Amino acid sequence: MPGRGNARAHPASVFSVSEAAAIRAAFVQGDVSPNRRKFRLARTWSQIKHPAGISDLAAGAGGSPELGAQIYAAAVLSAGEPSPAETAFLAKLATALNLDPGLVANLRAAAAPAT
Repeated sequence: MPGRGNARAHPASVFSVSEAAAIRAAFVQGDVSPNRRKFRLARTWSQIKHPAGISDLAAGAGGSPELGAQIYAAAVLSAGEPSPAETAFLAKLATALNLDPGLVANLRAAAAPAT
C-alpha cells in the first residue's frame, strides 16, 4: 500500500454516513469565518478521500523511534478491534516504522479494551 490509496486500501478510513455527517457538523459549528470553514472542510474531505499510506506514515516519523511509536499507537487506537485487513496493515506499518516486536506487542496490549 505505498503512497496514497483509496478507502479500500485502508479499511479503517471508511466512514459511515453518520460519521461523515458528524465531521461535516463539526465544521459548521464553531467560531470560524465561512471562507475559512470552506477551506478546512475541503482539506479534510481531501484527506479522507486520499488517506496517508504506510510509506507516508513512515516518512512522517522521519526515522524517530518515538514518533514511530506514536504513529503506530494512533493507528492501533483508530482500528479498535482490527479486522484481518487492518491487522495486516498494522503489521506492515510496524515493519515500515522499524518498531521492535516487543514494543509493538506492548502498544497493542495497552490499546486493548479493558475487559
